[in-house]
Amino acid sequence: MNFEDAGSKLDELSADDRIRLAQVIREVADREPDGRRQAPLLETPDRLGLEDSDDE
Repeated sequence: MNFEDAGSKLDELSADDRIRLAQVIREVADREPDGRRQAPLLETPDRLGLEDSDDE
């Protein structure tokens, strides 16, 4: 699977599922003790477009 395939699959998720996935990613980031790994994790939901302003 490439990034385009992954992006397409993420677009198929419901708004609630995208929000929940973003929450799970943040929970994982909160448990990451290494700040160098935590920072990119915290950016992931935004970079993947999981929480659009239309969803709120």
